[in-house]
Amino acid sequence: MSSRISALKNKINRLENTISFKNIKAKEKEIMELKQKVNCKEEDIANLVDGIRRTSRELKDANESIVTLNTNIKSSEDKKIKNKIKKLFVS
Repeated sequence: MSSRISALKNKINRLENTISFKNIKAKEKEIMELKQKVNCKEEDIANLVDGIRRTSRELKDANESIVTLNTNIKSSEDKKIKNKIKKLFVS
């Protein structure tokens, strides 16, 4: 009877070891999947940061263009006003 109990205990130990090994493998797989997700998220964040930088540069360029256009418009309006004044005095 004690040899049978011993055999059952050994079988239980082997099953526990197998279950533990499977649990460890499952956890390792889960960890690897999570690491891959983190890497993907980091890439997404890096791409977003690059996009923000690009957009920021484009916005800065657009603002500079607007300032230049405003200056040109003002200069053009000043010339038109001067020409109208000249025409008034010449006429």
